[in-house]
Amino acid sequence: MLALPPRLFANTSDSGIVVSYSISIKTESAKQIAAADLYNGGSRVLFMGGGKTKIKIVSLMRVESFHFLPKNNGLEITHVKETYKKAISKNISLAGWNKTNRKYEAALLDTANTTYEDIAGYNCRKAVLRLISGETIEVFYTTQLPAVNKIAEPAFATVPGLVLQYSYTTPAGTVRFKAEKIQLGNIAQAVFDPVKRKPVYK
Repeated sequence: MLALPPRLFANTSDSGIVVSYSISIKTESAKQIAAADLYNGGSRVLFMGGGKTKIKIVSLMRVESFHFLPKNNGLEITHVKETYKKAISKNISLAGWNKTNRKYEAALLDTANTTYEDIAGYNCRKAVLRLISGETIEVFYTTQLPAVNKIAEPAFATVPGLVLQYSYTTPAGTVRFKAEKIQLGNIAQAVFDPVKRKPVYK
């Protein structure tokens, strides 16, 4: 029996935002295409509300989510990897999370470019994040929506709004995340809770 996912919107939690991003990878070689196929056509969903954040990524390679929930005046971080049989969760310390994302520290936001673009119905400004490694991330952000939690999205800590499109270059090609749908409403608490177990489909 197929278990139904928790209801997305309900009257039992704080008003929130759900942003669904498409994932696409532009490649130039056969070797890159093989790697890109694992993520091309995938999705990334951002849930925000009541001080809680969840990021879920779905691709041919994996389904995983990161949960950032307030706890004891701090933040509890949980990483969940799902298969059709089970879900494996692991708690991540704040120190460990910061170490993993150290490359984004001291990132500079270059807003010299005044290009604007409409994305999912929101006016977005183009900017470039310059990392200390020399890498860059091109972003389009809107000030019409609140910025994501800086701990959950350390790459965008200096962006004064919500990033609705971003792209960067990897060995597999140029990766682009673009917001396709934005929903506003009260998000049910169950949506933010890490999956404890996933049933086997019969």
